[in-house]
Amino acid sequence: MLASPLFESVLDRIESGANAISCTEHARSGELQEVARDVANLEAWLSDTPELRPLGSFARHVKLAIENLIGLFDTTVQILEAPTIAGAQQVEPNLQRHADAAAGAICECSTLINRIEELWSSENPAAAWMSLAIGVDFASAASRGAALLESHGLPSAHDGAAVLALMWDLIAKSTSDNEAFWELVSSHHALLAAHADAVIEITESDAFSQRAADTLDDLLHAARVAITQGDPESQRQSATDLLDFGHRLVEQPLKLHLGIACAATTDWTFGSTQSRDVKALIQIADQKNWCIGSLLGRPDIRNAFAHRDYSVRSDGLIELRPSRHSTQSRLVPVVSSEELCDAVLAISEACGAMDMAYALVTGHSVTDPIEGASPFLLRTVANGLLEWEEIALHQLEDGVIIDARCTPPVKFAAVGTLASFVGDAEHLTIRLATDDAQHEIQLPVRGLKEWSHFEGEVARSTAFWLAWHQATIDGTPAFTTAQVRKALAVQTLELIMDDPRPFSETKHDLASARSAANGIGDRSLAKAIAGGIGWKARVEAGHRPASDPIDRLIEIAATEVEPVTEWIVPA
Repeated sequence: MLASPLFESVLDRIESGANAISCTEHARSGELQEVARDVANLEAWLSDTPELRPLGSFARHVKLAIENLIGLFDTTVQILEAPTIAGAQQVEPNLQRHADAAAGAICECSTLINRIEELWSSENPAAAWMSLAIGVDFASAASRGAALLESHGLPSAHDGAAVLALMWDLIAKSTSDNEAFWELVSSHHALLAAHADAVIEITESDAFSQRAADTLDDLLHAARVAITQGDPESQRQSATDLLDFGHRLVEQPLKLHLGIACAATTDWTFGSTQSRDVKALIQIADQKNWCIGSLLGRPDIRNAFAHRDYSVRSDGLIELRPSRHSTQSRLVPVVSSEELCDAVLAISEACGAMDMAYALVTGHSVTDPIEGASPFLLRTVANGLLEWEEIALHQLEDGVIIDARCTPPVKFAAVGTLASFVGDAEHLTIRLATDDAQHEIQLPVRGLKEWSHFEGEVARSTAFWLAWHQATIDGTPAFTTAQVRKALAVQTLELIMDDPRPFSETKHDLASARSAANGIGDRSLAKAIAGGIGWKARVEAGHRPASDPIDRLIEIAATEVEPVTEWIVPA
């Protein structure tokens, strides 16, 4: 599609065509006839352009824009040629509908182009995808991922799986068919969930742990090679790269995930699945009609991944010579480089769908060799979002340690996000080295997870203060008792004096503030907040109570304390 002579100008032509249509006053004007010719060219381009990965999503949006431009043109002609004003008015509402749909599709195309440019300029594609998926709102990543999973009818209990879902959702939206991807995840999750005990038993075996670690190492190596190679020198080199990556995908993650499913649903052991040819595992998937088989593509292309015997013809098509043992040795399969790329990425997508389903059953991806934590996601977020370097992870009995080097400043919210990826660990210790100092940050995982999951501004705010009071920076609470005490008093006063909602709706928020006061061990503050709640209740009942409880809260709120900043490590 990128090679199409129409591609570079297609969006501008759609927009200029729509403008010309909207300005025309005569059905047979030269401007409208010129648009008609261009629409015909675009329509031909639309029918000739396959929706192949990684431009499948882009192609669909371009096609949608073109289809609505055609609708805009046809509707305009109908209006201009209508014999009566009433007839013209009857079809006129369709104009805005087509214009809005075309504009929306063009906007999506622009978003995809910007996203692609950001990915191409990144030295770490995994980190770039994660950065784009999570965005700037670190704290809500897990809850947004959980909501996404729930929208697809999938379980959302595991934070690591929820954040992984954000990344795969963005990838599928950007490169292929998002709805089809989640249908595959749902189908494969149902398969694994029906054999959950067997799946967990498989993942606890030594054979699985080693295979998972080897697979991750090989895939990361392939990714690094792809990044450092840059643009291929020739079409033959491009085909070689695609076949090599296809080989790695088939022989490593695809074989691993199909092995999990086959071992869980048959009498094979996981070890025996990994010692067999991957073709035998694919045959089981076909025999059992697993939906994942829809992404595994043509057998001749998968065979080409294995023996990589091919030639590039003068017309640019690639001949994939069958293996010596093929029963169809007289046939020479022919594919375009775009079709070959689509096949490689389809297998990558299949592996992603199976890994996502696996994470929903077990709570972690197979790329996570540390039990209960998600090292892959930890490293990806720390490197891609926080821009930390020299990242090392260590597992303890009750927590995880991260060693890293960074350039200040570092935000509280950004660091707190890492708690989503450490499973059931009680503590996350971050040892941060800068050019000038070394900092040790102790984070309460449970408190930070609660902060990220709470709904409502007040509930999240009180959870934030409580969690960071429990955290320490170089042995000192991140937020002192005095700082939290003042913040909670100010928040309580705002709820009592300024919140326009009825008292029946603010009671729960006031109770959250009182619970947080008890959480930091400040009984005096908790008593003052309780007094304020009682005062508000009496006012709502029509009484005029003494202002003593409010005066006490004002006194606490007016206390001078060290200002709170958003930086856990300042610049």
